[in-house]
Amino acid sequence: MDTTTDTVTRTIAVGNTPFAIAQAPTPPLALPIVTGISPTHGPEAGGTTVTVSGSHLTGATQVLFGSVPASGVTVVNDSTLTATAPAQADGTVDVTVITPAGTSATDPTDRYTYDEPAPAVTGISPASGVLAGGTSVTITGTDFLGATSVAFGSTPAAFTVVSDTQITATAPASSTVGPVDVTVTTPAGTSATGAADRYTYSYPFTGFYAPVANTPTLNQVHAGQAIPMKFSLGGNYGLDIIPTGFPTATQVNCATGAPVNTSTLTDTAGGSGLQYDPTTNTYTYVWKTQKAWAGTCQVFTLGLNDTSSHVADFQFVD
Repeated sequence: MDTTTDTVTRTIAVGNTPFAIAQAPTPPLALPIVTGISPTHGPEAGGTTVTVSGSHLTGATQVLFGSVPASGVTVVNDSTLTATAPAQADGTVDVTVITPAGTSATDPTDRYTYDEPAPAVTGISPASGVLAGGTSVTITGTDFLGATSVAFGSTPAAFTVVSDTQITATAPASSTVGPVDVTVTTPAGTSATGAADRYTYSYPFTGFYAPVANTPTLNQVHAGQAIPMKFSLGGNYGLDIIPTGFPTATQVNCATGAPVNTSTLTDTAGGSGLQYDPTTNTYTYVWKTQKAWAGTCQVFTLGLNDTSSHVADFQFVD
């Protein structure tokens, strides 16, 4: 044994001449070493292609994210391989490489973090409320635990996290009518917006007032008469509260209520337009009817900018 070269020499007699054979031991295979990964985080669903850097990676038979095997392991060279992260719950795991020589030791440089998913809103109930706010709204979705804020549009709301899938919030007041997105924010991010999270601010409509009776009462009036359609929104929101295409009148079958023809735009008596009385907080639209409507039934429909509509039924006589 030559301790300098770690070789073993054996002498064999061949005839009268000794013959020496020297054999060096096979050096042990080097363990794989992981010195870095990129990217260092990804979604719980997995599927992220991760590049693992290090040394002695040739011959890798498996890559583990924690204790879960990765798929799609490809050895690029002795210092690089790629693997597809498997699905796992949020948290941080070590990425280790296995070769015939063994498993790489763990180290802070091999850490991969599964990101907690951002919250998602899948529904709200009720989906509308008045401008003054105060409506209790139930928000359903996923990943709500740890929520730090709830917003209606850009306005923060008071809220309580009931569970990971439910939040109750109090709608804040709004100065404008129409839909807004309800979003939830957690340390993982803010929910994406979409049709499922829409909340509509509406006018606090009351009416119609006398002399008009509300549905299902059928108002009998003389054809050609000017009819004051009075209502309140609880305050003065200006005169630009009725969208294009309203109000309308639709002739219907007096017995069944089925439409007889398409809706037509109404006219105001004397071109008076919409009026507002601040002393009574009342809006008035004076509807100019036609003498030719005698013997027919009409449905008056008032549409507002908050997308709501309000109807009253009429039967016209001579």
